[in-house]
Amino acid sequence: NCFLKMSNFELEIIVKMLDNDIKSITKETRKQIRDLVGDKSIQNTNNYIKKLKDKNILMLNEYNQLTINNQILKVIEDKELIFRFNVN
Repeated sequence: NCFLKMSNFELEIIVKMLDNDIKSITKETRKQIRDLVGDKSIQNTNNYIKKLKDKNILMLNEYNQLTINNQILKVIEDKELIFRFNVN
C-alpha cells in the first residue's frame, strides 16, 4: 500500500473483491461490495471506486468493465501479502 497510496477504505474494497472472487465491477457487484465493506451509501462507495480508477488500481477491460489492474494482480500472484486491519 505504501506505493499505491490507498486509503484504508480503498484497500478494503480491493481486499473484499479479491477475497470474494469479484472479477469486475457491475451494478450487482457494487451492491455486493457495499454490503461486504458495511457501507450503506451508494455515493460514498462509488466515489471510492472512482478514486481507485483515477489511481489506475481499477482499469477498464475490453468489455468496458472496471477490473483490478493486471499489474497489481501479478504482484499478488507472485508474492504472499499479509493485510492487517486495526478495528477500533
